[in-house]
Amino acid sequence: MDSELLKPPKEVKLMKILQREAFCKTIEVPRLWVKEEKSHKVLPLIKTLLLKMPRLKPVRVLKVENKVEEMREILLHPTPVKCWEDLPHSDLKNLGVTKDDFGLTQLALSFDNWRADELFKAILPQETDGLTSYSCIGHVVHINLKDNLLDYKNIIGQILLDKVHGCRTVVNKAAAINNTYRNFQLELLCGEPDYLVEAKENGSCFHFDFSKVYWNPRLCGEHERIVKILQPGDVLYDVFAGVGPFAVPAARKKCFVLANDLNPESYKWLEHNMRRNKCSKQAKLYNKDGREFILEDLRKDLCERWQENAIGTYSIHITMNLPGLAVEFLNTFCGLFEQECRNGTIDFTSGNIKYPLVHVYSFAKGLNNQEMALQNVESNLGSKLTENLNGVHFVRNVAPNKDMFRVSFWLTKEILTNSMPNDTSRKRTADVNEDNLITMGRKSKSKGQSQSAKTLNKAKKDKNVFKVSDKNHSKKAKQVRGNLKKIKDEVNKKQEKSDEALKELHKDLVMKKPKKSQARPLKTAKKPASANSANVSAELKNLKF
Repeated sequence: MDSELLKPPKEVKLMKILQREAFCKTIEVPRLWVKEEKSHKVLPLIKTLLLKMPRLKPVRVLKVENKVEEMREILLHPTPVKCWEDLPHSDLKNLGVTKDDFGLTQLALSFDNWRADELFKAILPQETDGLTSYSCIGHVVHINLKDNLLDYKNIIGQILLDKVHGCRTVVNKAAAINNTYRNFQLELLCGEPDYLVEAKENGSCFHFDFSKVYWNPRLCGEHERIVKILQPGDVLYDVFAGVGPFAVPAARKKCFVLANDLNPESYKWLEHNMRRNKCSKQAKLYNKDGREFILEDLRKDLCERWQENAIGTYSIHITMNLPGLAVEFLNTFCGLFEQECRNGTIDFTSGNIKYPLVHVYSFAKGLNNQEMALQNVESNLGSKLTENLNGVHFVRNVAPNKDMFRVSFWLTKEILTNSMPNDTSRKRTADVNEDNLITMGRKSKSKGQSQSAKTLNKAKKDKNVFKVSDKNHSKKAKQVRGNLKKIKDEVNKKQEKSDEALKELHKDLVMKKPKKSQARPLKTAKKPASANSANVSAELKNLKF
């Protein structure tokens, strides 16, 4: 006997249209005849040797001619059992079962007797990786077919529809997730075009339209790990909340939740799921861009908590589960409370300040992908994570040599009150007048460089922005610093607002240690500008800003 007997027929290889009759075959397998009254004693002895296949009962009622008592036919697996000696025959003899009760029997197999993975292995080409996994979201089965399997997508869909319990719809991810709302582009392979699903996770019930929102059941364990960290009374800011896999169970746990998502469809189902799980009173929900949510709502709520100046036992957490882009939003925290620190609205020296613990998710490729995940966070945050690093945690494998990680770290006073720590070239631009903005140094390469709302609004209105290259014009820059005072009166006559811009220029050019020194106002000249001021003005015009 050979285990090949239990595999589907070889004729089904490379089948693209499902033909169920092609899977029918008849084989011989070992069997044991046992009297009905003794079967309950025999089965424990040969339990591991039974033939187990889908929709096949290994113990069958058998009526044998010339035998009055009812018999049981026990089907045995042909790989471990090839003869009577392969059975625990001594123990069987003690129960009255002899070698004469052992033999072979005919067994008819059909399409119903194989699992989905066995069918795929029999049908799909050997040189392909095959269909390794699929996800079940309610009644929808979701797969991600590689290009070499697209020719077999129809038969794959039909097999899954038949084999997966409760499945009514089979879909394939038609393209990579690269749209604004991060939802799947689905291709219906088989079944009903019904994408309204109900999923249960961590004791919560979620409703949503799977074709319009993002949901990954493989993140169930990670959602549970974060929720277990939270305690009743804690605060959770969920920047990319989706339909609520973090926010809903946290609210059910009596945490105070601020949850946001840019996708209007996700926001709609987030509201629905909060009501469905009876925890709406614990949450405030927003439909905004993540950066706007941090700058406005998260900042406001956190500021109010700090200004209450009351030490509590609760902790504060920020989840950022958008692994493809989340790290690019981290610089929004840099200098988020710079203004409050300057004017003393918040006393950061007080022991009452509770700093949030950030959980940011990202993808990383390569052999040292864990280290790469940490570097991605540090480069976008503009500072090294040392004592404030909580840990780098592996979440799941996404593809060969590509993993998903969670980097958890505490925000600090240095991060929240300095525009970009350890990077003066990305320091926030100071407030200037609405007509002119003069900035010195390099322009940040980050697309989402954080600036105060007031600075951003003024920068949009500014018409003239100049740059001075430190490498090419360092000598001329020194000359400008030496003659700024001489041309002060002339500049004041032309335009009063230009004086403020020149102060900023003087500040950036003169300061050697920008972190410690402060810009000093220009002194009012007692004498009129010398005749050389015209020459100096000419030099200024020749500079390539």
